Amino acid sequence: MVHVICYNLSAHKAPVVHRRLVAHPRFTLHFTPTHSSWINEVERWFADLQRQPRVHPVRTGRPGR
Repeated sequence: MVHVICYNLSAHKAPVVHRRLVAHPRFTLHFTPTHSSWINEVERWFADLQRQPRVHPVRTGRPGR
């Protein structure tokens, strides 16, 4: 299941969007409250997460051999 957070715009509630969501039940829309300031904190958290360097483990050989 994919959860999508959307601003509370009427475009997200249009009939074409509703038909698309019914055809693809894997997606669920969640709307932010009108005039919500907490979404700025969420956006900031994702920005900080994106700026962090990605650390990948170094693999030395094939496991099981």
